[in-house]
Amino acid sequence: MSKEVFLETITVFAMGALPWFEIWTAVPLGVVLGFSPFTATVIAIIGNVLSIILMIALFPHLKDFITRKFRSKFAGVTKKDASPRQKRFLKIWRKFGLPGVALAAPFFIGTHLAVAFCLILGSNLYQTLLWITTSIIIWGIVIAVSLDMGLGLYEQLVT
Repeated sequence: MSKEVFLETITVFAMGALPWFEIWTAVPLGVVLGFSPFTATVIAIIGNVLSIILMIALFPHLKDFITRKFRSKFAGVTKKDASPRQKRFLKIWRKFGLPGVALAAPFFIGTHLAVAFCLILGSNLYQTLLWITTSIIIWGIVIAVSLDMGLGLYEQLVT
């Protein structure tokens, strides 16, 4: 593996691991850097999932800090007072619970924030990891297939 490919791989991995960027940015970036949609997706998923595992592993040690920071944002929040992000999260949480939040997280609020909120609200660490990982993989596949189909259509139109 050349130094350039190694740096590109690390870049896609890091983008997948970073909150707010995650797989939505990492997969297209990987394709732009020359990876196939499949390869870019695998690298981005690994980065995203490993950062979630690290977050969950550190959660017991950071629980007080995270709870102070975020629980107050949910305690006694009325629909009128809640931010749009809080409204989306709480609506999905109340209606679908952990599976719904995990599956919607990459699209609506981001996986890192969803993990923090779910754990603060008392979700089991392992169930949270399972559902978030499943969600990341599903959305990664959706992005990869969409990119592959879009690139195929583009090639047909250009040639």
